[in-house]
Amino acid sequence: MLCSCVMGFLYKAIQYLCCACVCQLPMGRASVEHYRLLKRQCVFSHDELVCKMAGLPAGTLSSHQMQAVYKDLLTMVDEEKKARKRLHEKVHFDMS
Repeated sequence: MLCSCVMGFLYKAIQYLCCACVCQLPMGRASVEHYRLLKRQCVFSHDELVCKMAGLPAGTLSSHQMQAVYKDLLTMVDEEKKARKRLHEKVHFDMS
């Protein structure tokens, strides 16, 4: 139980820091890509963090922060589309 409390606390701290400084969002996205290339699992979900930031009540984020989150959301959706396309092509190729 203690471990889950500490993890929750750390996640909230990360969430707070990312909300305070959105200049870190591109670095977080690059870190996720680096881990993907190394075939390693990230410690936390960058996509989940960005989605939670996007879901914050109106007025919580500044316009600069909202723009950065929106840009990262577009990148996330684009990457998801590409991954689904690769998977579809692989499955289609394997079925042939």
